[in-house]
Amino acid sequence: MTKKIFISAGEASGDMHAAGLIAELRKLHPDISLWGLGGSRMRSEGVETLYDISDLSTMGFTEVVCKLPFFRRVLKTVSNRFDKDKPDAAILIDYPGMNFKFAERLNRLGIPFVYYILPQVWAWHRSRIEKMKRWNAKFISILPFEPEFFSEHGLEVEFCGHPLVDLAKPETEPGAFRASAGVGDSEKLIAVLPGSRIQEIGAILPVVLSATKVVGENLSNLKIMCRPVDRSQNDMFARMICDAGVDAEIFNGNMYDLLAAADLTLVTSGTATVEAAICKSPSIVLYRTNRLTYMIAKRVISVNNIAMANIIAGESIYPELIQSDVNSKRIASEVMRFLDNLKYTETVRSKAARVLTLLGEGDAYKRAGRTVASYLFD
Repeated sequence: MTKKIFISAGEASGDMHAAGLIAELRKLHPDISLWGLGGSRMRSEGVETLYDISDLSTMGFTEVVCKLPFFRRVLKTVSNRFDKDKPDAAILIDYPGMNFKFAERLNRLGIPFVYYILPQVWAWHRSRIEKMKRWNAKFISILPFEPEFFSEHGLEVEFCGHPLVDLAKPETEPGAFRASAGVGDSEKLIAVLPGSRIQEIGAILPVVLSATKVVGENLSNLKIMCRPVDRSQNDMFARMICDAGVDAEIFNGNMYDLLAAADLTLVTSGTATVEAAICKSPSIVLYRTNRLTYMIAKRVISVNNIAMANIIAGESIYPELIQSDVNSKRIASEVMRFLDNLKYTETVRSKAARVLTLLGEGDAYKRAGRTVASYLFD
């Protein structure tokens, strides 16, 4: 009998991880039927998506408030389908703002579910742990420090490894990549990863481009390559590059090739900082949002770093520029610190390499798939 599964992911990284998990689940249970919230990667794995991540993804508190009517519609649509076509099980991927609502509903209906990639309650909203403890759910983490943290708060969590151990692998040797990209032997290659959300890109990319223009006034041997999340963002990137008057390229190829070959990466805080660390790329982490969102976040965040790579490492391996520090003068100064000081750069690179050793042995989706199948179906 076909098992009907509700699955919910609200951001690009969640869409990627959900697709990887589904692929492994189908090897164990080929006849499963899935519907829910997600993106193109989940649809490629046969998921019927009621809403797309392009509409679901938001950045910051105030942005969420502005979209509350939309999110209420999403919740009502999904709840109505629960009532009409009750799923046998569910899988929630990160995205706590919406998925916590679904979790409460699933729990009331007695539908077993797995929460894969846990909300970062160790950073804020620790009160949510008490809600999580009431759920009839299995919790699977991709971060090595989470099982101990949650155990101290009375919640059992299983670490199945981080998927990026398998995914974040360059296909081309750095020297060969630089040659194919037209990077001269004396040129400094700077990779720019300004995030996946439109709000992030708009807040980060123009400032970064302005900073590289300042750096270029002191160094003539720069190569700037900007990496959109997907090709649909190319036009937006092109407009911003043109407006900045900077000689920069848009790169849509293998991001890990770019990270491994770059002399320096300018990256927006998020999953990409972990990808940069795995590829041993010296990096500067940037975070900028609207003022009200930042003021609220500053009051509730209970960790010293914002970059996930730094949090995993337990130290500030990458410098973090936050809010008002995301300006062309400050970014240019940090860039020059890397480019002028090879010893400093290599120290950062060696510390970044340590992150990979903390993330597990690989096969994270396979391990998680077996755990999910065992909990939901066996």
